Amino acid sequence: MTNNTCNNLTTWFSVPIGTTEVNSALLNAAKSLLQNIYTYSQGTPDFCPSSYTNFNSDLTSYLVHSVHDTYVYWPPVQNQQQRILWTSKPGTIPPGWSGTVTEAGYNNLPSDAPANATTNAMCVTDCSGFITSLFTYVNQQVKTDFAGWQAVSENTIPEAGCFDPGPGSEDCQHPNPINYYKFFTNPGYGFQAIALADIQPGDLLAWANGAKEPKDSGHIMLVAAVANDPSDPSGQTKQVVVVDESSGHTLDSRGTASGLGLGIVVLSTNDSTNELKFYWTVDNFNQQPPVPQPGSVALGRALKA
Repeated sequence: MTNNTCNNLTTWFSVPIGTTEVNSALLNAAKSLLQNIYTYSQGTPDFCPSSYTNFNSDLTSYLVHSVHDTYVYWPPVQNQQQRILWTSKPGTIPPGWSGTVTEAGYNNLPSDAPANATTNAMCVTDCSGFITSLFTYVNQQVKTDFAGWQAVSENTIPEAGCFDPGPGSEDCQHPNPINYYKFFTNPGYGFQAIALADIQPGDLLAWANGAKEPKDSGHIMLVAAVANDPSDPSGQTKQVVVVDESSGHTLDSRGTASGLGLGIVVLSTNDSTNELKFYWTVDNFNQQPPVPQPGSVALGRALKA
């Protein structure tokens, strides 16, 4: 699928190629939320931020799932009560960091669910809670290798965003070992490491923050579409439409608000080290010198069980 209106790039690759059944399922899960939380313009590219208008803060907002009770509800799938939902509560090991799954899969809405959840999709969590919730949805249809987090009631779930969880804690100042970055860069966690040259829609992008301040361990995003950046004829720089629980990317569907949405970021390996670099906005890349996010970046592709 191509479109020439998203950031004035003429060719966006938005459909996974090859044996990428899980990638397609992740994309479909994310878009089912987006198209119920926003007003979606039928017939427009479903990967383009400008196709989604009327951001509704009543249906989505950013909460750190290691600190707050959080939830993601998909649109009703069988009737107005039975649907796929994902909920979490703050964990206890370590305090203020881990999140514990309380619901995952087909369930009746909990009694304390917001009243408008009976008819609307909702997404109130942080970046990693949103991505983990996608696997709840996908694993009902296409079994992936990433399902162990919901095997027991007190298992911790990946945490990729943390804001000073407790007095004296050092956890937020370094990439936490229980996060998606670790999963992508080490075998045995249900993901395949992906090079930028091989990036596909439906892949996952993890940034592990290397800065001491702010106390934020990083970010995790779903790739929705990819295009070559016109400033780099080598093809080593890509503009990437991401779906995430966040705010502030280029052409961001959320405007200045936070919650579930789409925006454009930049990935590049255009230097002598071949190290993957992540730019929060296109403007960050266009600055002289370009200003990437500090820390380490990895791309991962979920494996089918």
